[in-house]
Amino acid sequence: MKILHIIPDLSKGGAERLATDIIRELARRKDVVPALVVLADDIQYSIDDIREYTKIIPSSVTLSILKPNAYQIGELQKFVDDFQPDVIHSHLFKAEIVSRSLDYKKAKWFSHCHWNTVELTRPSGFSLSKKAIIDKYVFNFIFKKYIACNNHFIAISKNAYDFYAKNLPELKKNIFHVSNAVNTAIFKNDRSTTDLSGKQIQLISVGSLLQRKNQMFQIQIAKTLKERGLDFHLNIYGKGVMREALAQRIEELGLRDNVTLRGVNGHIEGPLADSHIFLHTAIYEPFGLVIVEAMAAGLPIVALDGGGNRELIKNGENGYLITEADANVFADMIIEAFKPATYPKLSTGAVNTSSKYDIVPYVTKLLDLYSQ
Repeated sequence: MKILHIIPDLSKGGAERLATDIIRELARRKDVVPALVVLADDIQYSIDDIREYTKIIPSSVTLSILKPNAYQIGELQKFVDDFQPDVIHSHLFKAEIVSRSLDYKKAKWFSHCHWNTVELTRPSGFSLSKKAIIDKYVFNFIFKKYIACNNHFIAISKNAYDFYAKNLPELKKNIFHVSNAVNTAIFKNDRSTTDLSGKQIQLISVGSLLQRKNQMFQIQIAKTLKERGLDFHLNIYGKGVMREALAQRIEELGLRDNVTLRGVNGHIEGPLADSHIFLHTAIYEPFGLVIVEAMAAGLPIVALDGGGNRELIKNGENGYLITEADANVFADMIIEAFKPATYPKLSTGAVNTSSKYDIVPYVTKLLDLYSQ
């Protein structure tokens, strides 16, 4: 079976990490020939071990209402024609538009639903606003492509499944809920006997610095912890448009000694191993791949309910899922999780939960779907 995965780039993100992990695992399987096409020369993950399966092919499709669409897909078309994949599996919306613009009828097509893609919200009602006209054009373009190729969808959570089933009811039978996975082996860390007495609480957060990721609220939590006299430090990993505003807020609240913006780390398993509790405050979270990574490292999770992460976090079992952005409640749960009587149970529960989302059984599920 020849399997081609296509993704816009390999910048730091859950979708990008998952795509590379899938290729690694596919490469270990008999009777499988994998390939990964990256549509832009932006590689922020180490791919030395899968370099032979990876090809960078700059490609784009620019949709236009008033003039012909612009296609830069010639090199990609040639690669696909030569490789002759049995399966084409795309990640993220740019890859959807580019790959579905190819002329290739021999493959089964799969889309990875990493979140509730706004472009796939079915237009409703009638509007002459510029945005509404553009949204309808984009939706109709990709919808027709999906129908033509009898597209299949991998929804990473129940939340994502419901979104796609609602907006693409004609293809509901082709939507499958398969929760994302990680290579848990590289994160595993047994903390069941960790001695916390007298230690500074090491909090860690990992994610793009975007408004929906809500790191500004994490700084408010840090302020609350400091006011309570807690000895702690919060390391925030990631990059994005909110970095300057976050740095300014840290200075305004006098938290320079308590909160550090660490930027991007290509080997986050190291910082996870050095931490005690994982803090996650996204307003909307379709699943939370980084949460699974943190759990595999034995970290209890203290998180805001973002929708998709409900299937991961169980109160008192592997962490605490909080329904409202209340800094005092978050502080209470961080203190509770760090107690010597509580921490070992939560840590063990986190590791046990992560084992359900390992990349090996996950790729087996994918292969079963491809084969069907």
